[in-house]
Amino acid sequence: MTFDYNAAEIAVLEVLARAGNELGVQLQIAEVIEQDFGWVFLYESLDPKLAATAAVVFDKADGLVYIPGQATSMDAAIEQYRGGNKSRA
Repeated sequence: MTFDYNAAEIAVLEVLARAGNELGVQLQIAEVIEQDFGWVFLYESLDPKLAATAAVVFDKADGLVYIPGQATSMDAAIEQYRGGNKSRA
């Protein structure tokens, strides 16, 4: 079974809401890049004190959200994910 973008967005928003609640901040999707394996979602905090951007990956083959290793950019997140450096979100 493969998953579409709508499923990906819903899953990622759930992960961001859960993480935001744990951190006490509101997180939002900032950018999305489609890849052959699924979508890479860059997200950021709405709190201006937390200006960092991070990435999660939705894999359309298994419908799961992953956190690439210590990615510092969209390209790094993609390379790390392709290299197997990932964990479940």
